[in-house]
Parts: sequence; structure tokens; C-alpha cells
Amino acid sequence: MSDDSSHDNTQQASVATLWLDWPCTNPICKVITVHSRDFQITMSEITYNALCLHRGNSHKADCWIASVIAEVDTLHNVAIEGYIRIMMRVIFDDDNGSFVR
Repeated sequence: MSDDSSHDNTQQASVATLWLDWPCTNPICKVITVHSRDFQITMSEITYNALCLHRGNSHKADCWIASVIAEVDTLHNVAIEGYIRIMMRVIFDDDNGSFVR
């Protein structure tokens, strides 16, 4: 019988990289931990500043991102990226696509 716990720890230790804007000018990189898994979030400074303004400050913006990731953290990284983008469009009520594409 093999010990699968070492494999699980290796998966947990890896950092998932999520790009919320592409191409990204003046990127902001944040590492956010959700359920003992690290996610490296990269987005443009413009998008992050808009999110901070909408949420109230950077701490609240980071907490909002973490809560959105927690809703779907068992999905593939591409699905998580897409879900965050959709949720950002919802909160910005962005009709012209200026913040998140």
C-alpha cells in the first residue's frame, strides 16, 4: 500500500498562478491563500486600483478575491480565472469592458 499523503502535500505546496488581465501593463502580483493553497494573482494596476476603490481598500479587495476563489477553489485554474473575471464584471457593472476583459 503506497502512502498518498506525500503526493497531496506536493499538490498543496504548489502555487496556482491566475492572470486576471492580459496583456497586463504595470502588473500587480498578490499571493492569496485559500484553504491552505496559495494563488498568485496577477492583474493590471488599473484593475486592482478600481477593485480597491470599489471594495474600500486593498485589504478588503484581497479578502474579496480570496472569498471568490474559495467558492471555486477545487476547479481548474482556468475556470477560477474565468469566475473571478465574471464576478469582477458584476461588481463593476462594466458595460464597456474597460476594467476586466
